Amino acid sequence: MLKRAIVWGMVLGLGLSVVAWGAPVVVKLWQSEGYGLEAVEELIESLVPGIDLQISEYPYGELRMKLFTTLAVGDPDIAPDIVMVDSIWLGEFVEGGYLAALTAVVADEAADWFTAFRDGSQWPAGGGTYYGLWYDTDVRVTMYWPDLLLKAGVNAGDLLYWDTFIPAVKQLNDALAPEGIGGFRFDMAGSWAADFFYYPFLVVAQRYLIAGLLGGAIKR
Repeated sequence: MLKRAIVWGMVLGLGLSVVAWGAPVVVKLWQSEGYGLEAVEELIESLVPGIDLQISEYPYGELRMKLFTTLAVGDPDIAPDIVMVDSIWLGEFVEGGYLAALTAVVADEAADWFTAFRDGSQWPAGGGTYYGLWYDTDVRVTMYWPDLLLKAGVNAGDLLYWDTFIPAVKQLNDALAPEGIGGFRFDMAGSWAADFFYYPFLVVAQRYLIAGLLGGAIKR
């Protein structure tokens, strides 16, 4: 959503230039495959006459190197105006001099962002200088059923650190296996998008929390 916000903001701003100068403006946006920003391409062009929004998709494994080789040439006619990059790439693109600082544009709004999203949009992380807007990735969460931890004799605090996490998981597996319940699922790659997975899980968690406060029982 935030990435879409920067697209809208920049394109609408460029639209004012179109009105002022009477010439079409090409805005090139590069994204990883499967993110769907092309769905707003025609909409933006219809709202801002004179804007030619050109969205290109590349496989995740190819996008980083293609960006590097293209930006290194330094030709504004072929370089993208807006890019979607993995958060782990941010530092090398900033240090290469390829990204414009956005602090003056986003700092006030960013004050309300989730801490991880705010710090991850800066380089160095948490350093105060923004180079992007967060989109939807890199949220890791540990979820657990309190009643199952209690049954296995595991303290929730043991899930915070690796040295206690691994023994706790073994204890969960041993205690819950006779009931056909797996003690732990480690899913770092299959469910990574905040908007698709993380927030829906929070909604579910809130549902059970409310049920507990009301004294109700909802079957898992």
